[in-house]
Amino acid sequence: MRLQLTDLSVRSLKPEPGKQLKVWDTRTRGFGIRVNDNSKSWFVVYGRKRTLKILGRYPDDLSLQDARRKALTVLGGRPEPTKAPTYPDARTLYLEALNVSPRHHYITTRLLKVHFPWTGPIDKITHREVAEAIDAIPAKSEALHAFKAIRTFFNWCVPRYIPYSPAQGIKPPQKYVPRSRILTDDELRAVWTAADKVPYPFGTITKLLLLTGQRKSEIGELKWSYINGDTITLPQNKSGVPHLIYLCPTAQSLIAAIPRTSSPYLFPNSRDHKKPYAGYGFHKNELDKLSNVRGATIHDWRRTVASNLQKLGIKLEVTEAILGHTSGSVSGIVRVYQTHDYAEEKKLALQSWEARLKALLTAPTNS
Repeated sequence: MRLQLTDLSVRSLKPEPGKQLKVWDTRTRGFGIRVNDNSKSWFVVYGRKRTLKILGRYPDDLSLQDARRKALTVLGGRPEPTKAPTYPDARTLYLEALNVSPRHHYITTRLLKVHFPWTGPIDKITHREVAEAIDAIPAKSEALHAFKAIRTFFNWCVPRYIPYSPAQGIKPPQKYVPRSRILTDDELRAVWTAADKVPYPFGTITKLLLLTGQRKSEIGELKWSYINGDTITLPQNKSGVPHLIYLCPTAQSLIAAIPRTSSPYLFPNSRDHKKPYAGYGFHKNELDKLSNVRGATIHDWRRTVASNLQKLGIKLEVTEAILGHTSGSVSGIVRVYQTHDYAEEKKLALQSWEARLKALLTAPTNS
């Protein structure tokens, strides 16, 4: 078998079970790789007697570039200059090696693909091109996340494929200032009331977010299989750990009223029931008009719930547990050994929040 050997093609080579696969490189004559069930070995065949020499194993002993250079030395030719992979190929290899949570992986993949559309070799990407790509991102938060993603990517490429990072020396975009918007009691009442007038499923999603304080994706992508009585158990939240969400009676009633379909999701996509709801932008604009609450994002609702829990005297660690946060404020030894899940405390806290929410919904307005 003959094939132009690249890092991607070598990684994907797999023999039939119990058989050996021998692949010859189309670029360097006499050079190739032998692939067994559990190993891959570089080889070169040289001289009139067609002597076979094993150069080393991939990737533990020799990379493709080093193996090819060593083969050329054996063959008596001049070693070829190092050839860096293209940005898309290097990006694919990097993402394959990235050991993070699925959501972190998805975000990194999106950032590297959307904001850095280079197609040529990575050793040809210049400092200026990286800076211009980051400067072209209008949103401060997105620009900062993209900068961190591409900087980490290039650091991974050194010294694998490039001698230095073209992102080196670029200053991070202006630091993102976290939002502090919190809904007033009147605004909460207006949003809740407007949710009754917004078409399903966004109205129900809105109320569940206000009752539970969870992330948009955690409620919007809920599956029926996650619900058991008065609790939701997410297999994995943004922090990459299982997360238990208590459902107060009002939340349980909202879920009980949701029509069951063949979809695994409580809120299926209108076009494809195998996917979750995705109409946030359109329906959120409609909700804003109906409620006349401006300048508040869906994430601000989550912050509002956390603030109200604080007003109710709920302990910080319980609020963190409700929100599914992995607090960076606690020491490493506490994070390792403090495994209490606060299930009962979370239930009591959200019952208190439900009672307060009901009270303010019936209270007279301040206008």
